[in-house]
Amino acid sequence: MNIFLRIILFVFIHIYTAAGFEFFNESSAIEKFCLSPAVNINNNLFTDKFSELVSRKGICRTGKKSENPITEGLTQTFFTFYEYMQECLYNKMWGYYYTGKVKFRKGGHFSTYPVMLSPYFGHMIAEQAFRMWQGMRGAGTLKKGETFYILEFGGGDGTLAFDTLNYIKDKADKNEQWSLFWKQMNYTLGEYSPELQQIQFKKNKIYAEKFQSKLVDARYLENYFAKNSIKGLIFSNELLDAFPVHKVRLYKDGTAKAAISIPAIPKRDFVNAIGNDERQFINLKKLEEEDRIFREKFGLDDERVLYLSKESFMRIKESCITDDAYLKDFRFAVHYLFDQFVSFTERYIDAGQIEGVAEVIQENMQEMKNTVMNSNREFEIVYVNMSAADFIKGVGKILDKGYCMTIDFGDTAAKVVYSSDSLRTYNKFRVNYDPYELPGRIDMMSIVDYTMLDQVGCRAHLNTEFFGGVDALLQQTGVNLESKDSFEKIVSNMKELGFGKENIAEKMALVTITNFVRSLHQLNIMVQQKQGTDENYTFAKGARKLREIMPEDTSKKISKQLFDNYRVFEQAI
Repeated sequence: MNIFLRIILFVFIHIYTAAGFEFFNESSAIEKFCLSPAVNINNNLFTDKFSELVSRKGICRTGKKSENPITEGLTQTFFTFYEYMQECLYNKMWGYYYTGKVKFRKGGHFSTYPVMLSPYFGHMIAEQAFRMWQGMRGAGTLKKGETFYILEFGGGDGTLAFDTLNYIKDKADKNEQWSLFWKQMNYTLGEYSPELQQIQFKKNKIYAEKFQSKLVDARYLENYFAKNSIKGLIFSNELLDAFPVHKVRLYKDGTAKAAISIPAIPKRDFVNAIGNDERQFINLKKLEEEDRIFREKFGLDDERVLYLSKESFMRIKESCITDDAYLKDFRFAVHYLFDQFVSFTERYIDAGQIEGVAEVIQENMQEMKNTVMNSNREFEIVYVNMSAADFIKGVGKILDKGYCMTIDFGDTAAKVVYSSDSLRTYNKFRVNYDPYELPGRIDMMSIVDYTMLDQVGCRAHLNTEFFGGVDALLQQTGVNLESKDSFEKIVSNMKELGFGKENIAEKMALVTITNFVRSLHQLNIMVQQKQGTDENYTFAKGARKLREIMPEDTSKKISKQLFDNYRVFEQAI
């Protein structure tokens, strides 16, 4: 049978039988654009929703979970969860972000507040940066002639940079202080993807004298910026939750075991779905020999599958990427079938066998360990974001005087432990919890442990000035998201994002504004100041330190009319 006919047949069967598959509709779109499901603290992260998904064709994507004592060589042969997530998101040939396949506008895969609330989100950042600049000039920590940098990491398509620069320039044309700020500031984007960097340059070309974009891996800032070379604001929005993480079982006695992800393909279904040419292409005989060795060495025992090393997994994925017109369709078909059929088995090994994991837990996650000790369960599943810790350490090294502003999905350590959706995946507008679905074709994120960021920051001479809901970004800016003009512009944004039918754009605008003003769905902001910057600085009225935030302290005020309209709409959907 021709391979394309086989694909069509497989897709039909897959759609018909896949459990829990949600076709795109108005409700699913609204669910995604509400940003993420609200946290249910009555559930436990150990629920690990993706492991409960019904298997496709008899093969569960997460496979079996076991703790076989045979661990020698596992990390060399198979993926750590960190390595798997890293490849899925950032592999230079097929990673979700690196290849430029992510769309930010109409027909896009996801949208963030800088796009949905454009240009007002940029106005808020500009106003906050202006206040920081004023304070540093007044404190004498920013001299005349020195540059005030707004250094953003993970800037997407450059919309936020454009809106911020546009606002500052407009203010500078009308106000002397803003004019001085414009002359002294520079907006720099640190970007990992060359494809996104080109989009950012194009978006901000009219501000070429004030804008630059550098290719940077934000986990290793000291490799790209000299020590104490930056004065100003280092900013990220939904960056840290996109860093790869280690999946760890944290036990009540304080021990920790990290997940190893073992790829496999179903012997019968996958082999039957491809022809002789495809079997030779993936070197099926070699895979069968490797499978035999892995079973003997590691005690793997599922007879329905062929176990793959991480090298074989990567070889198949990367071999399918080609610009050769003659081979392109053939390899595309193999790639598609492989991604549909591949599944994973998890093994857990002592966290000390993976470099750095045990140390990060010991140094920065004491509150999380205390929470687990008081749990009713033997262990909890936690996601250790070593890269987030490295980012904050890097900020402390390169920032001479100024601020670090982090906006991301996350919470305090105690809340993160009991969150039921600490690891989420997004496939266009469908929210899921299976990180092993369609590797490289879906987005993955892990909510941020802000307690860890606070502790790492303290050691990096970054004092936490504020932690709380993202709505605090509005304070002292004069931005009014509830005005008629703002609402109409945000409705226009929604239409541009593809929600133009049956008044969906108006509904989406209402939900988006309400979510932001009420700081729903764990989107929080942390502001840290480098020691000695400005002792008089206050980010928001009534600002408190992280440890003063009480669990029940989450209610936000919005206008009665907006709230009533939201409730009517919320009940309707």
